[in-house]
Amino acid sequence: MADLLQSEEVKTARQILVDLGIVGGSGGLGIFGFLRWKRKRPIRDVGDPDQQGVVVVQTGDGSAAHVHKGALLLTENPRIRKAVEGALAPLGEKGIKSVAFKDNGGTTAQFDEADAMDIVASLPAPEIPIVEETEEAPDTITAWLRVYSPVYSEKAEGWRFYYGDHPIYANITNTQIATDAIRRGGALVNDLYKVRMEVMQHQTETGNWRPEYKIIEVLDFQPAPQQTSLFTDGPLG
Repeated sequence: MADLLQSEEVKTARQILVDLGIVGGSGGLGIFGFLRWKRKRPIRDVGDPDQQGVVVVQTGDGSAAHVHKGALLLTENPRIRKAVEGALAPLGEKGIKSVAFKDNGGTTAQFDEADAMDIVASLPAPEIPIVEETEEAPDTITAWLRVYSPVYSEKAEGWRFYYGDHPIYANITNTQIATDAIRRGGALVNDLYKVRMEVMQHQTETGNWRPEYKIIEVLDFQPAPQQTSLFTDGPLG
């Protein structure tokens, strides 16, 4: 706390409470008072601190307020954000209409539900950590794949297959699957391919794991059974 307030000496508990705006003080607005005054308005300018460590804060609409520099610094701290939200959390629950802070029996600060909304809305937005996608080394497996949705183009990068009972999209750029299918006159749903396939797991920003499939070799091919015609070209009888 002392480091945040840029003080060479550890402050007393009372002075910290003054900076937080919980108990009264002559050094400008504390955290709660400043955030209630700010009302989500963007800050345009912050002046230099005076001898008491008070700065003049101006918002975009031209409004100004005297704020303790320590309180201003503390509003940027994510732990302070959680503490402020926690202090106001009881408002609106079980008939609680206001939260008051007292010093020596006298009320020094009091906030109702409307104040709480202004205060929380004025807190800096919490930073969302950037999670880069990660991946593991690919697993190579041997599997039977059934054609689910062929693509009649030699330039197609992938086909849809059934892998067990699950439809997947598999990269076929390392194979002659599309070329051979066109040479045979097309592909049928349920054509079977025995393949060696790489399965790569990617972790997304949401923390889920997403598999990607790439066929690296065709080991066998079995065409789908075709229904026998009920009619023949031979003579009847």
